[in-house]
Amino acid sequence: MAPLTDNLPKPMITIAGQPLVDYAIDLVRDAGLTRVFANTHHRPEALEDHLRSRGVVPVREDVLLETGGGLKNVVPLVGDGPVLILNSDAIWPGSSPLRGLLESWRSDMGALLSLTDPNDAIGYRRKGDFLANADAQLSRGPGLIYNGAHITWTKRLAEIDAQVFSLNRLWDLMLADQSLYGVRHQGLWCDVGHPESIALAEAALNV
Repeated sequence: MAPLTDNLPKPMITIAGQPLVDYAIDLVRDAGLTRVFANTHHRPEALEDHLRSRGVVPVREDVLLETGGGLKNVVPLVGDGPVLILNSDAIWPGSSPLRGLLESWRSDMGALLSLTDPNDAIGYRRKGDFLANADAQLSRGPGLIYNGAHITWTKRLAEIDAQVFSLNRLWDLMLADQSLYGVRHQGLWCDVGHPESIALAEAALNV
């Protein structure tokens, strides 16, 4: 998101007059979740003040821990799970991915990922991430796109002896024992990872 992030954390970039992170917080509140934590790192002070004003507890990463390390860092606060995780650098116009996850979640799943069909993705530049079988179990392969929302048990993070790592390492453990599942998001998803994506997101919100 440079140069916009030279002096501003990405979640505070404005989309249609509202900080990007507020779209994620609104989804969380709409899903009825009350205990909410958010990892912070780059230029965190303004973001942390804003999070507190929205009732969200900031958890600062002095060293950037990546997606898996960031989740492992909050385990002492959230426990063994299951927990719902949402990236803040996306917009979901229309239906909520969190409602779809909560409706489909089963306790025998290791994790349940919200997935988007490439035809419903806006501003996304890479190939898809997963294939799903008839039972919604996942395997790696270009197809459906992980859109940044999922539910997972956190207890298996103890099997990863690292501080800084991607969530893909956790998912690989679940792929090995067929406990990684997916549910297709019924709506649009806009990846807001580049400055030019801002206009795309604002246009999608106005559809």
